[in-house]
Amino acid sequence: MLNRFQLVTFGLLCLMASALFVRGLPPAQAVLLQGGVSQEARPEPATLTVVAAGTGQPLYHAKVQWPHLGRQLTGQAMVSLPPSCNNAKGCLVAVSAEGYQPQTLWLTTQAAQAHTLALTPEQRSITWSDDTFRLGDGAYSWQSAGANRLVEQASQAVPRRQITLTLPKAVVQQAQKQPTLWLELGEVFGLDTADAYRAGQTQAPVAASPLRVSLGQQLMGEVLLNQRQKRLAIPSAWVLQAGERVTLTLEAGYQSKASGEVDYDDCSVVFVRWAW
Repeated sequence: MLNRFQLVTFGLLCLMASALFVRGLPPAQAVLLQGGVSQEARPEPATLTVVAAGTGQPLYHAKVQWPHLGRQLTGQAMVSLPPSCNNAKGCLVAVSAEGYQPQTLWLTTQAAQAHTLALTPEQRSITWSDDTFRLGDGAYSWQSAGANRLVEQASQAVPRRQITLTLPKAVVQQAQKQPTLWLELGEVFGLDTADAYRAGQTQAPVAASPLRVSLGQQLMGEVLLNQRQKRLAIPSAWVLQAGERVTLTLEAGYQSKASGEVDYDDCSVVFVRWAW
């Protein structure tokens, strides 16, 4: 028979052997013996917080849009950015809030990054539309201005867009007070005009005609360069009536090929507003 000392020694040897056996198992088996569950940690998404410029107060009534996804969120000051923004290319984000000037930004971000956008109070303008209007034919060169941004909504590109809305009373009142009223395009990008080429905005070898902007039946002007807050004057001779239905027409520029085909210049217009 084994005496007490031998029993204790035998027990200690068994415990040491068990520990060595478990340590030598593959990781999956070791986890199984310990009763644990292996889970792959998911990175936290990047976020965007919308605040008021000057005060830094969150704007809980802000509307955040991702035009390429056809998606928007309203009533949140902080939103999680979709996975499509978490890459080297980034994504276009359009932000608006009642009483503030809308803005667009191109976010190139990584997971867990926190972004903040400050909106400026809207004191001298009224937003007509906060949508993104994609123009052209969906075919463009990677030498084009803003080609990495034009990939968004490429399938929705059309040569001509018309937007019809009711003329706000406040706009008519402002037109009566001062000689010049402006139609402001929040941002225009993607133009491959001769002026854009000379300015170094595009590397496209063949120049297109300018983007044309008309109000009603009247041509307001042409846009030659990619820019933000492009203003076009509304002639003071125009008689504006409150409640009047007004149609804005955006026409993409084009270039004629030797074959006789027309190649429309792909571009985007983000936000349209009245300004004074």
